[in-house]
Amino acid sequence: MSIEFHCPQCRQLLRVADETEGKTARCPACGTYSRVPGRATGVAGESPFQASDLPPIDAETAENPYAPPSTYASAAGPVYSTPMASDGRATASLVLGIIGITSSCCGGLSGLALPISLVGLVLGILVLRSGNPNGRGQAIAGVILCGLHLLLAVLIIVAVASFVLLDVGAFKLLMP
Repeated sequence: MSIEFHCPQCRQLLRVADETEGKTARCPACGTYSRVPGRATGVAGESPFQASDLPPIDAETAENPYAPPSTYASAAGPVYSTPMASDGRATASLVLGIIGITSSCCGGLSGLALPISLVGLVLGILVLRSGNPNGRGQAIAGVILCGLHLLLAVLIIVAVASFVLLDVGAFKLLMP
């Protein structure tokens, strides 16, 4: 007598000797190793596995024993998202703000620093008012840096003007 069962991978009917009950057997068709079922589960000559108990088979799984289960075969592939492109005006605002701050700290007030900061401030405000989320952080940083530079420039101009005015006024008081 022999034990008959279906290969769980390719569903081929396998016949093995009674002595192999509970041991592993290799399917000659697909090479899959499976455990030989016992006779207690079925009637002599009848397979303990029904065709409805076995998972559906597709061409990819039959050819490749290492393929993922058929439930994963229909899943979509990996989804790659593209990074959001930044608004060029926001980047320009940030760069102009950095140039303005460094020029005021390193070289005082240059003739080009104030217009640069004004342009950077306008560009940053335009990006923020447009409602576009791309580059919003750069626009905020640019507005802060340009505004800080303009505030610093105004304070320096006021300080220099008051010093000059007070110094000239004091000089007139001392001179008869």
